Amino acid sequence: MPNFMFPSFRLPEFQFDQADDILSKINMRQMEIQEKIAKLKEELKDKFGDLPKPTEPPVEPPQNIVEIASGSDDFNLLVKALSAADLVETVQGLDDVTVFAPTDAAFKQLAVDLGYTGDTSDEDAVFAAIVDALTELGDGDPIPLLTDVLLYHVAPTAKTAAEIDAADTITTLLDGATFSTEGSELIDNEPDIDNPNIVAADIEASNGVIQGIDRVLLPIDIPGNTPEPPTELGSLTQIVAASGGEFDTDNTDFDLLLNAVQAADLAGALDNPDADLTVFAPNDAAFIGLAQTLGYEGKAEDEAFAFIVEALTNLSDDGNPIPLLTDILLYHVAPRRLDEDAVLSSDTIETLLGSELGVDGAALVDADPDVANPNIITTNIAASNGIAHVIDGVLLPIDLMTSDVSDTDMMASDVDSFVFSGSDKPGFDLASDVSQIDLSSVETALQGIQDIFFNEADFLF
Repeated sequence: MPNFMFPSFRLPEFQFDQADDILSKINMRQMEIQEKIAKLKEELKDKFGDLPKPTEPPVEPPQNIVEIASGSDDFNLLVKALSAADLVETVQGLDDVTVFAPTDAAFKQLAVDLGYTGDTSDEDAVFAAIVDALTELGDGDPIPLLTDVLLYHVAPTAKTAAEIDAADTITTLLDGATFSTEGSELIDNEPDIDNPNIVAADIEASNGVIQGIDRVLLPIDIPGNTPEPPTELGSLTQIVAASGGEFDTDNTDFDLLLNAVQAADLAGALDNPDADLTVFAPNDAAFIGLAQTLGYEGKAEDEAFAFIVEALTNLSDDGNPIPLLTDILLYHVAPRRLDEDAVLSSDTIETLLGSELGVDGAALVDADPDVANPNIITTNIAASNGIAHVIDGVLLPIDLMTSDVSDTDMMASDVDSFVFSGSDKPGFDLASDVSQIDLSSVETALQGIQDIFFNEADFLF
């Protein structure tokens, strides 16, 4: 390959001289600036002395307990109470203490517990109600009792929430008064009002620690506020019997169910105090609906009940409706207590009859596919020996409609039992008992016979 030589270049001498001159001027200018800075520093030092070095901003000292409470919107009523009892300076002057500080919500609840029924958002009205109550309890002067209540909220040593939890009792500044602890709960001397709990723990102050609590600690058992004893629960039979059992126009209660239970002699079983049962209780509307499904056209409770009894009589081999009625009722009872959640989360439910119910949402699936399944409409009616749920239909443990007259396998005896009310009784006279004929069933039966005839005719020809 040929060799190529790049030509060399050299600045003219006069250009080197110019560059040296520029650099020299720059250096001289830098020296002049540094001299002026040094001179300025000397002038400032002569005039002001040595300048202070930058320091961290000063740390604010912690506030005392009263200052923290006064600066918070959660302790307005506590500060108001301290002022009324002339304890502000006293608490400010304390050292290394624990103040169990009730929130405004705690004072509002105390007012309600003492009988206040006004607007709890009105803090002045709430405080006035508390003062009125303390005035009555203090024989006309609320301040001594208010002072005792407030001193009962101060422990003489600073304690964390963990230390309070570990303690058996807490000594207070109220002479001879203590309270016990259980976790975050503070157990005071008032047994009829809920105990306070620590809800805002370990708020540090310059003179101790604040433990925010959700109720006011009470050093006395306030007279006259003992709650009424809880009403004793009735048994399952008593719940049903509360309807009275007299047939009326109220189809939301259990008159028909009560009559059915009594007829089947099951009242004692549902009254057993040692039982723990679940009753799916059809209301009167449910029984009327069953009667109408079986052919009853009215709405009266007494007539509907009589119609159902007669239908069960006709379905019984020996003309006795009680065994079938008993089976139906036992099909409504589960042998253990099942609340709403337990029922709705089940796939099947065992019954005292031995057969199972299906569960489909709020519907209970029984053994009759031709009648709409009952739905649970009211839940969790507590009883002393179980629980009841109201349903809007009667649960059927057999397929009552197996003798549907449209069934081509229907026997003549089945037609007779559904068409003629009482036709299986000796001495039945069609002419004299024509009023007992269910004409709609006759029409349906004839249509079924006609269908059979034409089906056979098609087969033959």
